[in-house]
Amino acid sequence: MANLDLTLLLSALSDPTRRAVVERLTHGPAAIKELAAPFDMALPSFLKHIDALERAGLLTSWKEGRQRFCRLNRLSLDPVSDWLADQQGRVRPYDREGMEMPEGDSPAPDADSAHDANPPPPNRRNPRRALP
Repeated sequence: MANLDLTLLLSALSDPTRRAVVERLTHGPAAIKELAAPFDMALPSFLKHIDALERAGLLTSWKEGRQRFCRLNRLSLDPVSDWLADQQGRVRPYDREGMEMPEGDSPAPDADSAHDANPPPPNRRNPRRALP
């Protein structure tokens, strides 16, 4: 269930329009018309973005009279930040070629100095070039 929630959240946040709406709602509740004003799209199209954010649990909407308002559910972003923090804790250092380094090793020395100190052995096809 948690993976489904995270997938819904990340999917909702994948769109720049929806991220901008979330950013705006960090300053407090707003009317749909106010939220839609900066975007060059029809209101029905904008409402699809609001619905996606609401389905993901990122915001709550309600009607007052003839206007619809939205409020950010601040705790709804916690699963995303928790997942990102967990992933950052798992990342291990990589060397310049993108290979995972064994524990305790330090990054390789500068590429130029490494080639000068240990030239690669030649191969049969090209005596100047080493096999990878």
